[in-house]
Amino acid sequence: MIIGVVGLSHLGLVSSIAFSKKKINVIAFDKNIKNIVKHNKVISISEPKLDKNLKNNSYLKFSSNYEELKKMSYCIYSRGYPNRR
Repeated sequence: MIIGVVGLSHLGLVSSIAFSKKKINVIAFDKNIKNIVKHNKVISISEPKLDKNLKNNSYLKFSSNYEELKKMSYCIYSRGYPNRR
């Protein structure tokens, strides 16, 4: 089983990592992946222990390839909301 999380806003990114920590295979998809993750380091949000949870995480795969969507057993769409501060 592969869970797909489409849209790596804060919620999508944190959810992807949480599923993968439960040893569930996850494809974290976003069309602008290079703006979110660079060399398996999250550069778009600040969250405690986020980078630690990415290290040696074989259950999580980041992708911007639309072909990866076909591999997902389930898909969660995570819409980003603008930060209004």
